[in-house]
Amino acid sequence: MHTLIILFIVDGANRLVTPMNPVCRQLEGLTVKAETSELALAGVLGYGGNKRERMKKQNFNEMVNLIVKEDDRYTKEAYVFLKEALDFTMSEGKKRKGKLGSKNQRHVTGQELLEGVREYALEQYGPMAYIVLTSWGLKMCEDFGEIVFNLIEYGVFSKNDEDSKEDFATIYDFEEAFLKPFLPEKRRLKRPRYKVIKSL
Repeated sequence: MHTLIILFIVDGANRLVTPMNPVCRQLEGLTVKAETSELALAGVLGYGGNKRERMKKQNFNEMVNLIVKEDDRYTKEAYVFLKEALDFTMSEGKKRKGKLGSKNQRHVTGQELLEGVREYALEQYGPMAYIVLTSWGLKMCEDFGEIVFNLIEYGVFSKNDEDSKEDFATIYDFEEAFLKPFLPEKRRLKRPRYKVIKSL
């Protein structure tokens, strides 16, 4: 028995838009009930999950699509990575302070985020981190500041009055941070010792 899995997207008006499978192109524009679309998406994608969390992710991806159309310096993957690195940074900060049970959101400074970015990138991509990040348009610490403030401008992130792009001034060089840890150590060759032969 063969199972056909059909992927589709439901817009804000609960209409099927841009079906992911060409077999379903004819479904585009149909109106469906919210309950039906919710169950269908959960079943097709293989997860129940929390509706609010899924909506957050969907809204984030939609905003990133808009940003990338206006500013193509960085790929969509760069924005997704930064969001994941922020979540990682906040999670690690709570662990270090013993506040795993706390639900309060903590403001993360630019420098804290950059340190989290470095740690998360090395954990996720290892020796490929430099190549992956640069392929997304990320070549220096300031690039993360540009992405953060793009997200702030579109209302995805919030900021304090003291926050600025200068907070993301280079605190580490990309090659030093993402390449050097994996380079072989240089061994210093010992200088040979010569014996002095006295002439008779």
